[in-house]
Amino acid sequence: MRALPRCRRCDSDRVLDVSGKTGDLSSYMYQGREGEGYVPGVAGIGEGDYVNLRACLECGQLQGDWPQETPESLTLETADDAEEGY
Repeated sequence: MRALPRCRRCDSDRVLDVSGKTGDLSSYMYQGREGEGYVPGVAGIGEGDYVNLRACLECGQLQGDWPQETPESLTLETADDAEEGY
């Protein structure tokens, strides 16, 4: 049996771990711009086909190593960008 995760903020053992397969059907918004396709590669959020989140149900803290660099895999496009050829 694996050890129960503990919250990095409040040390609670009420940490929910959720995983979901989205394939290339995810959508996201970053800095006011929208994107869709595969999940951007961000540790603590997921990558590729999967969203993987871990959050504390006691204090609400999202678990992971923060801050993080913006991943190169984060492809963003708005309707205006597509029309302008960005």
